[in-house]
Amino acid sequence: MRLNHIGVIVKNISDSVTYYETILGLKKVSEIYVDTRQEVELVFLETGIEGITIELISPTSSSSPAYNALIRGGGINHLCYEVNDINGKIDYLRRQGCKLVRSPLPAIAFGNRLVAFLYSSNLGLIELLEC
Repeated sequence: MRLNHIGVIVKNISDSVTYYETILGLKKVSEIYVDTRQEVELVFLETGIEGITIELISPTSSSSPAYNALIRGGGINHLCYEVNDINGKIDYLRRQGCKLVRSPLPAIAFGNRLVAFLYSSNLGLIELLEC
């Protein structure tokens, strides 16, 4: 597994991009995506570490999985790891005590590659991105 990005829940994508660029000196490296499957808007910012980005995520409805995280104050939400075999890694992590939160589904921001979310009290929320 290789770290791909750090997901951060924000209230407003445009305002947050400006804030991250101004305060932290980060640079927007993607368009703003609207993911209707996950009911979010998202954008990626470079971190200065090759291959690792910050993903800003804003829910587009109250039924979005990101909405409850925003209500709790937002901020750092998950770490995303690249994996070669998403189903195999899910099976492995479940045997280690992780709970599957969201089964694999295509993600528009990754060219419809599969993503899944798992939770562990030791790891927090993690996203798996199939390479």
